[in-house]
Amino acid sequence: MLKQAKQALVACSEKDDVWFLGSLATICIENRMYEPAIELSKSAIDKSDSLADSRIQDTLHEILAKSYRETKQYEEALDIYQQMASEDGSYSIRNRANNAIREITIDGKLYEKLISEQLKNVEKNPHNPELILELAESYEAIDRIKEAIEQYEKLTKLQPEENVYWNIKLGDLYQKVDLEIEEVIESNALSLDGDGSFVEIVDSEIINNISEQVTISAWIKPTAFLNTYTTVLFKGDKRLPDIPHRQFTFWLFDEGKIIFNVSPGGHSQKFIWSPPNAIEKNKWHHVAGTIDVKKTS
Repeated sequence: MLKQAKQALVACSEKDDVWFLGSLATICIENRMYEPAIELSKSAIDKSDSLADSRIQDTLHEILAKSYRETKQYEEALDIYQQMASEDGSYSIRNRANNAIREITIDGKLYEKLISEQLKNVEKNPHNPELILELAESYEAIDRIKEAIEQYEKLTKLQPEENVYWNIKLGDLYQKVDLEIEEVIESNALSLDGDGSFVEIVDSEIINNISEQVTISAWIKPTAFLNTYTTVLFKGDKRLPDIPHRQFTFWLFDEGKIIFNVSPGGHSQKFIWSPPNAIEKNKWHHVAGTIDVKKTS
């Protein structure tokens, strides 16, 4: 049947019409006839160069890229999607192309080729955070964690306003590599500026599943109440801060009171407040709270 269709197309008076060829290519891809879709869309693209309307070209390129992908011609598909992602088309097209690039590089194991091109882009534009993020995500996807860390650390300098997000990402990655401990500091305190700075401690199974009782404590010396509330200690997933994803928290409120909040195992939260003005600025305070799971308190 395909042979007969090709013969009919040769004799057709509209065989050079871009819209006609595009319609046939669309019918083919919708019916999973990918090889004819490739042939028709390539022919239509060749004939559409002189057209002012870019919409038909966007559609044809997308049909061609999808058809290449479905026939496992990953490198050809990647080239088309990269072209679509770099052009000044609509946001939705660029977004679809970038998503397809990430998926194809995994399916076709093309990350080495992609990373080589991304490195060249970053070398040409060393202060472009979008290009650095793409490179970091590519390294992360193939577990080249140290290289990913290096790129994310660049983003902390280029986008300091996003440091909370980048530091959380770096905290996750640091746990995947063996880092040498250069120095252990004892009998000292950490000074945090209250503007997104924090310390992340490596996850521990000991406090992931609190089955009996545990006491949490800290020494604090606030120099100012910068926010309505400030996190002193937080055990949970900061990216999913709702109750089912946290174990316990210490919050310092601007009226000088502290709250100890617990929800072990995703149970309904329990909390206790200190009196107002219990915490004073520029003074050391020892705060502590105990979780007793059996009493759910």
